[in-house]
Amino acid sequence: MLLRQKGGSSADHEVLLREDVLNAAAEAAKPLPEGSKWHDNGGKELEEILAFTTIIDAAWLLKFALGEVMPERKGIVPAWQEVPAEAVVTLDDLRDTTMGVLPVAVTSYGWASRVHPDPGGDQLQGLVPVLRTMVESCTKGIRSDLSDQRPRVWGIVWDFMSLPQCGYTTGDKSKDDRTPYQLARFRKGLSSVNVWYSHWKITTLVLDMPMPAGSENSAPVEKRGWCIFERRLSSIIKTSACCLALSKLPPSGDEAFGYWLHLVTKLRGARAQVLNPDAFERYLQDGVAREKASAGTGFRFTNG
Repeated sequence: MLLRQKGGSSADHEVLLREDVLNAAAEAAKPLPEGSKWHDNGGKELEEILAFTTIIDAAWLLKFALGEVMPERKGIVPAWQEVPAEAVVTLDDLRDTTMGVLPVAVTSYGWASRVHPDPGGDQLQGLVPVLRTMVESCTKGIRSDLSDQRPRVWGIVWDFMSLPQCGYTTGDKSKDDRTPYQLARFRKGLSSVNVWYSHWKITTLVLDMPMPAGSENSAPVEKRGWCIFERRLSSIIKTSACCLALSKLPPSGDEAFGYWLHLVTKLRGARAQVLNPDAFERYLQDGVAREKASAGTGFRFTNG
């Protein structure tokens, strides 16, 4: 397991945070692999913030969804504190890419419950066709005529697994039980979360399917403040090829896309109209006001 429970004192957590920074800097100082397109596609911008955001290996996540690893969890994704070391990709892994985009995707989705975002594993299962295509692209390239364009790995930014979560250190879900180190790491990771959605060469996976039946929070993503923010932010400078709507997946979920670019062609179309900051502020305020006046007519932020 990764370092999870240490950092109980303020002195401890400062030391551990410095170690995170130094480790990230040491990885970033290494020369790029031959033929790497990592810097060409703006990867250098991510190297510093990787110190505080854990990137999940898409291949591991696919195995997890299929019950091939951690079968006892039955497809219910672990919190950051529970993520095993073999599930994490390193900067070395990510830099070894010859693709025209970065081999990193960030999820934008609605939490189904307060204590776990996907307590039934339904949203993870919705990601399986995407994960499978990502994994295949690592060996056969992004298209038959572009077989030389492939990554070593794909990395997934999923908030629940990428940042320390409340209630998963001691198991007490009634309070914030994170250690000082975990809380500090969470805050630092959260402070740079916008980069994952705004970066022009990172793929945003918009899980805009209906929320799973029986969800504690069944509001669709288009009525959730943070989901709206993430989608609008992802629409500013990304191309449509880096902003994908999973609602466009076939209902069966088992279509063989063959290549990454085939999947992109099928799922592109998640970009929203770009608004300037003042217009976006009014848009949010109007939506929150409508929701306050009549539940279900606007949108709200779960934290108030």
